Amino acid sequence: MVIRSLLLASFAIAVTTMGAVKHGRQQTAKHAPSCSEMLSASMMHMHESMATVATTGEFDSDFMKLMIPHHEAALEMAKAELLCGKDPAARRLAQEILADQSSEIDLMKLYLKQTVDHNAAPPTKTPSAQAPKEK
Repeated sequence: MVIRSLLLASFAIAVTTMGAVKHGRQQTAKHAPSCSEMLSASMMHMHESMATVATTGEFDSDFMKLMIPHHEAALEMAKAELLCGKDPAARRLAQEILADQSSEIDLMKLYLKQTVDHNAAPPTKTPSAQAPKEK
């Protein structure tokens, strides 16, 4: 219950702040956002973030840069599911999204950091994703 309250409070602050920034004014939370408002705010924030990504024409890096806000929105939506959802299967999927996509964001950020050094090999997610060694 404490975790639910903390998630709801942090989401309310984020939604309020996004609205204030978008409209150029300071706002205070008058009410906690509804579940639908949380999902809508996540999508709006994702689209705004993706629109501001500075692409370079280097496809792999551009892909990573655009996927980061996409995954961040998925995290926000998964948190909303955990706060509002009732279906056990949907809630389990939301928990998996939080774990998987958080680590994928870290991996994409590492990839971008390593590609600054053109000699560095891109990271791999798991050892099984690496090319097999020749015998």
